[in-house]
Amino acid sequence: MRRDELVAMGEETADLARVVDLGVPFGAIWVIGLSDDAEGKTLAAVTAALALDLTRPVVELGAFFRTHALAARCRKLWPATIALRRGDDVRARVHELFRVLESREMLVAIGGVTVAGARTEVGVRVTVRDEGASGVAASVDPRTGDPDVVAVWSESGTPALLDRKTMRPLSDAPSDLRPDVVERAADLADRAQLALGRPVELAFGHLRGRLVVLGVRPLALAPCFTDAPYRRVALLTADEGPIAPLAIDALDRALRRADDDAPRVLRIYARAYRRVEARIPGSPPVEGASALTRAAQIASDLTRPVAAVRAFEESLEARLDEIDRASADARTGAEMLVALRDHQRVVVEALSLLESARVATLTAVSVLEATCGTLPREAVHALAALRRTRARRRVDERLLRLARHLVDQIGEIPEAHRVPAALRRRWDEVKLELRDVRPIGVDVRPLPYGASDAALRAALIDALRTVTDAEETARREAVRRLLATARGRPLGRMREGIAGTLSMGLAQLADIKGRMGEALAIALLRLRGSASNVGAHLVDHGMLDDPDDALYLGLGEIEEAIGGEPGAYASRVRLRREADLRWRALEAPRRLAARA
Repeated sequence: MRRDELVAMGEETADLARVVDLGVPFGAIWVIGLSDDAEGKTLAAVTAALALDLTRPVVELGAFFRTHALAARCRKLWPATIALRRGDDVRARVHELFRVLESREMLVAIGGVTVAGARTEVGVRVTVRDEGASGVAASVDPRTGDPDVVAVWSESGTPALLDRKTMRPLSDAPSDLRPDVVERAADLADRAQLALGRPVELAFGHLRGRLVVLGVRPLALAPCFTDAPYRRVALLTADEGPIAPLAIDALDRALRRADDDAPRVLRIYARAYRRVEARIPGSPPVEGASALTRAAQIASDLTRPVAAVRAFEESLEARLDEIDRASADARTGAEMLVALRDHQRVVVEALSLLESARVATLTAVSVLEATCGTLPREAVHALAALRRTRARRRVDERLLRLARHLVDQIGEIPEAHRVPAALRRRWDEVKLELRDVRPIGVDVRPLPYGASDAALRAALIDALRTVTDAEETARREAVRRLLATARGRPLGRMREGIAGTLSMGLAQLADIKGRMGEALAIALLRLRGSASNVGAHLVDHGMLDDPDDALYLGLGEIEEAIGGEPGAYASRVRLRREADLRWRALEAPRRLAARA
């Protein structure tokens, strides 16, 4: 098939095309869509493909199908595989494959519902390889989801586990694959995952004297590899994707308690995960009879975080300017380190205030549920979401207008050098206007939208994907449903009054989180600049390759590097940057369970 047809066939074949594009060695593979004339054109296509390399000793025919039921695209299934040996009757073997297909019920489960009689596409996959070792490799441990483990096995052997970073064997389990084959197969799995940005399982075999990929498909994870429960940090957004180690360090300092010996926030799947107890702090059970008292208490308690946020906002610029003035003449690494510590303290304070707002939100929701009953998940998320400030809404609208104008005029968001002269002035105006505005989030890496043409283009693409005012619409709908539910229960007027009071309190908390998100963005920009200054100093001393590499080190590691402690810091950074690529497209689980 042509490459565009290969991509159009669906997820697995599209993944294979991307792996091939990025130079991962692959075998001789043909994917052929079945026409209605299975006796004619399709058979001729399969036979012609096989004739290209029938000198190979092992040829496998695999059949696949996918359904379009319920307008959902499903992963392809490979229900039949038939080996073809040299000298076999090609026509007879292909007919045998078709008969196997006809005997299978064309059923596929979509969202837990089995759908029959849907429009289905059927095809044949032809794989050619040499005799010799073959098997399957997974880029993470398929049993535990451990991202630092690669697994390799053959059909008859026990899985061999390897440490991904060092390729050191982790298991004593016997395997019928030679150690060098296991290591090369693990490397293929690692390269395939880097190409696709998510965990994969691939088939491998030998062709023309080297180990190659024969097929690739996504790997479903059931993560349970930690020694304690961990929940993804979601102070501002549900999942920002990979978060730099310097930001993880700040989160840990903000969320750690006095009695914590070990870090509370870890970088797992390149995300920030926090260790949690069985019960989330700040959410004590509330009986219905005491809901009115608790509602009044919560309304009163909100005055403290509101006052703390106001004080932080009023002093933020002055504090940052004072730090910058003190560090303006810094020449030594120790002097730069002082500014970095001071900037991080500001960031930690902002994160702590966001955490207090999160705990207050959980407490208010618990009282709401005691009053009105269990709330739908989407209602909880809508009530707990931050509310963008007026300035942030103007920024988002500015980006969206430019993005839509570019799409209307030229059909896409182009690279900066391809922007027509008639639109370039408007592009530059937006870039200048947003030179000090960065996305809301807890990561330290994002630059201001106007920092470069590439940053502005990424922001414009994101603006098109964002549903304007979706959060406010969802919030209003959640409150409406909440009040209606309260009215329908016994003592409805009282319950409605409690729900209304708590809804206003949650709206106030949403405002607080929106304002703190803006303040945190300002503080993170200063922290980023301070870290890059330290990084430039470490580059001059041969410890890092790029000033921004300092963002991939924790504050303790930076202190050690400034003090001259040996530590292969550049290698650490390369591994962590690689981890960001590896997990950038992963839909990370919200919670990681403890080991059984």
